[in-house]
Amino acid sequence: MIATSDSGGKGSQQGGRMVRTGWLLALAGLLWLPASTAAQEATTVFVVRHAERASSETDSPLSEVGRTRASALAHALASARIDAIFTSQFKRTQETAAPLAAATGLAAQTVDARDQEALVKAIAALPPGSRVLVVSHSNLVPVIVTRLSGQPVPEMTEAEFDWLYQVTMTTPGRGTVIPLRYGGPSAKH
Repeated sequence: MIATSDSGGKGSQQGGRMVRTGWLLALAGLLWLPASTAAQEATTVFVVRHAERASSETDSPLSEVGRTRASALAHALASARIDAIFTSQFKRTQETAAPLAAATGLAAQTVDARDQEALVKAIAALPPGSRVLVVSHSNLVPVIVTRLSGQPVPEMTEAEFDWLYQVTMTTPGRGTVIPLRYGGPSAKH
């Protein structure tokens, strides 16, 4: 209990400061609470392009370099506590996610590459605080990142395989983006 004196002396000044300090600490605690709750409710989504493929066939598997990159992705996200993995219907996206899926025991969920709305809805339906990997395609990664965060990112070239975008999504279409790289640098064509 804080004691104050009516005498207007030094005790009253100290008591007043203690009361003000107590109120400031309480106010700071209230201001901190919503921010920490919002951070806990954000969904973290890691979005990558599939790794290098063996050929230009429509449903080509990964090349040896691509399998190495897929392992590097699993290593890069090993401590990320991934809760869900999404790929497209193509082998190269599924094979890129496979090492992380095996390490986490998660089954990758397939969403048609043409249906970005279904992908965003599936991610938004996950529990708050989820951590997700999305493996897609060079022409779709910027679209996915923008739809999740509202933040535009540059288009990818056919020679870029090492970008990893970390999206912190508060609601679909609102969030922040951190562009990262993983594995070895992409080969220049």
